[in-house]
Amino acid sequence: KTSDIPETRRGREQNTEDRLIPRDSAPVCRLSTAWSSHGSRRINFGRRKRPRLDSRHQDRHRKTMRTPAPLLLLLLASPRAAASGGSYDVSADGTPVPASGEAPDGDGPGGPDSLIAQQFTSDPLGHRDPLEMVGDGTVGLVGISLLPTSLAGPGGSHAMVEGQFCSYDPAAGGGGLPAGIAEGRSEHCAEHRYAMPLRDALRAARDADASDPGAVRVHGLSGIVLEEGLQTPGGDLVTSALARLGGSHVVNAHPALRDALSACDVARARFGVEECDRAAHVELVRDVVHLLSRVRPGEGAEADAEADAEEATPDRRTMYVKLSMESTVYLPLLAESFPSAPWTLVYDDDAAHALGAVTATGRGPCARSARRPSEALVRKGEEIGGAEALRSLSVHEVCAAYLSAGLDVAVREFEDGDRGMLISRSEDMDGGDGDGKAEAFLDRMKGHFGLEHHGAPALLKVWDLVSLSPVIVSNGGRGERDDLAEVERASELFMGESMDRLRRARRRKMV
Repeated sequence: KTSDIPETRRGREQNTEDRLIPRDSAPVCRLSTAWSSHGSRRINFGRRKRPRLDSRHQDRHRKTMRTPAPLLLLLLASPRAAASGGSYDVSADGTPVPASGEAPDGDGPGGPDSLIAQQFTSDPLGHRDPLEMVGDGTVGLVGISLLPTSLAGPGGSHAMVEGQFCSYDPAAGGGGLPAGIAEGRSEHCAEHRYAMPLRDALRAARDADASDPGAVRVHGLSGIVLEEGLQTPGGDLVTSALARLGGSHVVNAHPALRDALSACDVARARFGVEECDRAAHVELVRDVVHLLSRVRPGEGAEADAEADAEEATPDRRTMYVKLSMESTVYLPLLAESFPSAPWTLVYDDDAAHALGAVTATGRGPCARSARRPSEALVRKGEEIGGAEALRSLSVHEVCAAYLSAGLDVAVREFEDGDRGMLISRSEDMDGGDGDGKAEAFLDRMKGHFGLEHHGAPALLKVWDLVSLSPVIVSNGGRGERDDLAEVERASELFMGESMDRLRRARRRKMV
């Protein structure tokens, strides 16, 4: 009979998983397994209580779960565990020790003699306490992980947020580079990561700053740079110019800040969690920015600041954050978190040009945004017929609505406050320096971001960069595309009104 045919191991595992995780059950956020060296137990944010199985399936379930799948072993044997001999607990005096049940000499799946461990180089920092390295700036924040309910609890504080750290120079290449590129230049980050509760890392950083204020330089957030679309011409020019100033620290498109800003929207759109405490969200954004603001002396742009100390006021350490296009809709949250920080939006006055840039490959954040829309995009969808209408749009149309939602948020914040500045590529940058646009652009930046305290040598460096930039001296071209007609149609249909409101708001403020 069919019931007498033994199931394969793969079939048993699949059937067991279907019973353990019903399709109609509450969503679960699954995070990579990581362990903290500051705490008496392992961090396991993805664990949940399993439903009870009926008696006829219990024996099969025990056999299935007794032998872990090979993929699970690979996930558990992270580079951190492989290089350092496994996970760690903390003894009564706070000394890191091998986790309970693991051999002290590292024998086992994650030990130095295993095949997995041999795929990675030895961690040069494996003998040190990760929290101590956070405190002295040896390692920096590269990412965060959180539960869908991390911001849903009362009390105005986030909970169960994990931070990932490794050793890299945030100002690699002189500063202004996207964080992913700076991290990619680090050999340590390629194979070694340390995961710990974000609160523990923040506490270690603040304790170290209080005990030895000069060991790590903490920069105050002095400006936020937003861009309309993907690699908007001029967005990187602004951050590169700011990175050339002595004493400045530029954080460009950092994934930890991106994920902190979008945490509530992801919990709602992906997991159906509507509760999100605004105070807890603000606290999370501030905590992430604080960890990103700490830089060891002598790294990247800081080395130039030491060599040219006269360029900056010694007590004035500035930090500028550039956000990728998917973070533009969170400008109100940033303004609430840092009310005194000025911000600027670099946009393309040619809506079709901006839309063409983000739809060139047919992939990217905007192409996927209809399935998991931000709150701003949901409001835009309501204007065009609701969520169903939003999901029925073409890639060009949904990307145009995506850009339009970001522009609408920026215009509202620009009209309601006095900390914003709108920079048009065509009106403020293109056309060459014969029209004096480079000088006018620098004057606006200097006044808006408060750069008057920098001396002439520092501003001269910025002048050389801006005046010779291809963004300034060339108008560029749209190029030939098969979908040009669709780009033109979608940009006019979904972005036309937003661009008109932006131009009117800009003219009123500049009069």
